Amino acid sequence: MKRTGGELIVEALKANGVKRLSCVPGESFLAVLDALTTATSRSSSAARRVAPR
Repeated sequence: MKRTGGELIVEALKANGVKRLSCVPGESFLAVLDALTTATSRSSSAARRVAPR
């Protein structure tokens, strides 16, 4: 079965002992986010910056 680029990145992160990941999600990063969704353990929190009026 072929792996996506996102899956390869997640595998490399795991292989290097990465426990936390911070990112600014965008369209070009969706494959990685999809791969993280199927990873065995995942905890996520969303942060949003709101500009004052």
